[in-house]
Amino acid sequence: MVSMLLEERPRKRSGILNKIMKEISRNIIPIRPERHFVRRMTVRANKNPLNKKRAL
Repeated sequence: MVSMLLEERPRKRSGILNKIMKEISRNIIPIRPERHFVRRMTVRANKNPLNKKRAL
C-alpha cells in the first residue's frame, strides 16, 4: 500500500492497486448466519491496581 502511494507513475500505481485488490478478495472471511457469540466484557481497569503491587 505504501509503495502504491509513493509511486509517481499512474499506470504502475493502478497495477499495484489491482494486485492489492486481488489479494484482498482472495482472503475474504465469510460471515456465517446464526452465529452470534456474546462478548464477555470485564472490568480491566482494576485488574492490577498499583497500590496492591509489591515494591522492592
